[in-house]
Amino acid sequence: RYRDVTGVQTCALPISKKQKNYPKLSAQPKKSEASAEVWHCRVGHPGPEPLKHLEQATRGAIVNGIGPATIDCEACSLSKAHEIISRRPPEQPATEPFERVYFDITEHIEAYNNHRHMHHLFDEYTKFHFVETSVHTGYGITLEIMETWYNMINDKYKSKIKTIRLDGERTLQTQFETWCRQKNPPIKIERTPPHVRQSRGGAERSGGVLNAMARTIR
Repeated sequence: RYRDVTGVQTCALPISKKQKNYPKLSAQPKKSEASAEVWHCRVGHPGPEPLKHLEQATRGAIVNGIGPATIDCEACSLSKAHEIISRRPPEQPATEPFERVYFDITEHIEAYNNHRHMHHLFDEYTKFHFVETSVHTGYGITLEIMETWYNMINDKYKSKIKTIRLDGERTLQTQFETWCRQKNPPIKIERTPPHVRQSRGGAERSGGVLNAMARTIR
C-alpha cells in the first residue's frame, strides 16, 4: 500500500515477471567430422601424436586419418624451423688446460644489483667456466676482469692462457691486443667470423645454457 499525491490510500498490484523461453538443450552433443589435415589447421598445427588423442580429449570431434608431420605442412616447416649449429670439435683441440679459451659478453635484464652484462670465459680443455657481471661494459671494465682471471689462472692453477677466441667484441680492440702481446708468453687472439656460430663449437652452447639458467633463476 502507498499514498498518492491526494493522500488517498491505494493498493499496488504486483507486476508479473515475464517468463523467459530458454532453448531446449539437445541430448546429443554436436559432432564435427573432418580429415586429420583439417583438424591439424583448426587446433593450431599440432603434431600427429596429439591428433590421435583429440577424439578422447574432446566431445564430438571425429578425426579421419593421421595428421601430417612437420615436414609435410608448409606452415609448420617455416614456423617451427630451428637453426642447427655444428658442435664438431676443432681440428686442433687443446691438449692442456687454458691452452685455448673462449670469451663472450652477453646482455641481460637488469638484476637486483643493477648489473646487466655477463662476462663469460670458457676453457676448451677442462670445460671450466668463469663468470663475472657488471653494470656496463667498456675497455676499462672488461680488461680489468680479464686481468683478474689471468692472474688467478697463473697463481691458482699454475697455468697461462695461450690462445683466446673472441666473439667480435668491440670493447676488446687495439688496447686489448697490446695487453695480449705484453704477456709472457704472448696471448694469441682468434676472432670468429661475424654472425657465424659454428666456429665457436661447444662454447656457444655452454654460453646458451648459462643464459637460460640466468633467466630461470632470476
